[in-house]
Amino acid sequence: MINTKSAPQPGENTWLWLIKILTGALIIILLLVHFIVNHLIAEGALLTYEDVITYFSNPWIVLISGILIGGSPCVLLIMSTIGTSLTMVEKKSKYLMIGLGLILGLISAYILVSLLFLTLIS
Repeated sequence: MINTKSAPQPGENTWLWLIKILTGALIIILLLVHFIVNHLIAEGALLTYEDVITYFSNPWIVLISGILIGGSPCVLLIMSTIGTSLTMVEKKSKYLMIGLGLILGLISAYILVSLLFLTLIS
């Protein structure tokens, strides 16, 4: 049987555990508010396929969405694979600098490739 009781993990204080619980609830609330406001209440809401296509015809929306949707999993993967080994053998400041460099490099590469494709299709 799976234990579904929520409790602090070993080495985790109560405040950190409470912050995780509250931010999880906040994310769910923000998603619900976003859905209701942007898709049901707003004038010109994105309810049909044509509305979505018109919305994403703006290249800046595509660029920002691509960075957020495509970059987030990449950043998490980079941080988890490199972070596991680095935090055991290196100083945390060095780990943070390497992680920041990787994130900035990823974002810069995505922006450059997006701008290249934007100039090619226009």
